Amino acid sequence: MNCIILWINSNSALVIACSTVAYVVFTYLMFREMYKTRQAETRPYIVIDLEINDHLMDIVIQNIGKIAAKDVRFSFDPSLKKNNGEDLSKKGFLLNGFSFFPPKKHFSCFFDTTFPYFKEDKQLPSYKITVSYKNYLTNREYTEDYIIDLSSYIGREYIKFKNIDDVANILEKIEKDINQISRKLEQK
Repeated sequence: MNCIILWINSNSALVIACSTVAYVVFTYLMFREMYKTRQAETRPYIVIDLEINDHLMDIVIQNIGKIAAKDVRFSFDPSLKKNNGEDLSKKGFLLNGFSFFPPKKHFSCFFDTTFPYFKEDKQLPSYKITVSYKNYLTNREYTEDYIIDLSSYIGREYIKFKNIDDVANILEKIEKDINQISRKLEQK
């Protein structure tokens, strides 16, 4: 033990220099990690996915980042085709993209119904979708690849939710029933 203490005392400058180098390296690594985290937190992040509700499939695009995106473009492999052969990747925003896409924006469009896809012995398509875009403030470019594989939805249970049209239909039925009751009461 005495030997170690004597060695440290006689080489204190070396010990301090090594400790300082280790401290500088550790500080640099922390700074680099904080910089990466800050970059990730202050960037646009465009995601594209498929949502299925009540046997209807929608393509959904969102900017889950904190900064607006610009020059948002999509490419599909293979082309995004509906069951009837209509090529959606050659239409509208999927062809032209978006010049501006704000943070927290949620955009969806109808893709197709599930009925023709989820029949027995049917080969389900899988799409590779590449999304490219720029940070609105810094012009930094980003590219994300997504895979939408319809076979991952096989066996999914569906719950039908009531919407405003369902409520309107029910109210019309109630109105008809009340009118019938009212007419019968007037006849008596």
